[in-house]
Amino acid sequence: MILLQNAKELIQQGGKVVVKKIVRSKTTTERNRATLAAYLRTPRSDMKMSKLPTKKLIRLYKTVGLLMEKMMKYRLRTKLDRIIARKTGVSVRKRINIKLPFDSRILKRGVRETAEDLVGTIIQDKPMVDFVKTRIRVLWLRNCKVAKLIHNQKKYANEEEHPWSCKGRELPKHAGHILTRFSELEIPDFLRNSRNVTKSGKASDIRIISRAIVDAVKHLRSKKEPKMEPDRIYSRQQARRTTWIDEEVRIWRKQFNGLVLSPIDMNQGDTAVICPIVYRHGFGKTFAWNSNYEQVGTLDTEEKILKRSKEDFLKSGLMSIGK
Repeated sequence: MILLQNAKELIQQGGKVVVKKIVRSKTTTERNRATLAAYLRTPRSDMKMSKLPTKKLIRLYKTVGLLMEKMMKYRLRTKLDRIIARKTGVSVRKRINIKLPFDSRILKRGVRETAEDLVGTIIQDKPMVDFVKTRIRVLWLRNCKVAKLIHNQKKYANEEEHPWSCKGRELPKHAGHILTRFSELEIPDFLRNSRNVTKSGKASDIRIISRAIVDAVKHLRSKKEPKMEPDRIYSRQQARRTTWIDEEVRIWRKQFNGLVLSPIDMNQGDTAVICPIVYRHGFGKTFAWNSNYEQVGTLDTEEKILKRSKEDFLKSGLMSIGK
């Protein structure tokens, strides 16, 4: 008896070939599924599975994804992950997600290759290295919108008194108080729409990219630093920049210090410029001084409320739930 894959050379040489019986052998996936089924039926078989080579365990882990039942997949993945982690010290369920603020100058492929090189220096087992590399992802983080950088209406949404900031400002006024909007002023086109997304000024810093890679592989318990090569990480194409950097927006916004900048038209992304005295009067008339509303508790700031809620959350021990 000879396998068909080994008979090709003999057939090419010519001669008479007699096929008596063809026996279908199981594929690797079928054999792995049978191994997993036996593993579920046999209790306390972790010791037997731990004796398998890492390459075989990784193949079994991949085969789990072909199963249909979610609970069975979860049980097998957690058990195999525990066995592999005990054997190699690396968890295969953990993804390596490299999170970076979006920047068109950064090449995802270069960042991924840099992370792969770092993983290759941390893990010595070749099959494990190859599999962990497939778990690497480069994710873009959403940059700040103009509204997040310039709008400050929440700071003034209370009954605290603020000084009159209209003196010396050449802005449209109503009854001696500033009351206008960006669409009526000479504002840069990019800042007219508060929904526009800015560009991160620190995203292209090679130290930020290096730190993101280190944070993504910290579960591998290594203090090694990636070897950063700018030619591989950054694009050589110089695109025409029309987007403002977030720091530029913060600097430009300082000319309106002391005034309330609030969204007024979400469709157009327009922004209202209001004197804090007028804004406080409108806020109090609508909410705080309105007899139709009943005050519950104290008028604390958002920061104080979130801080108190966090303290109550930690004090209740809810962090331990789900671990």
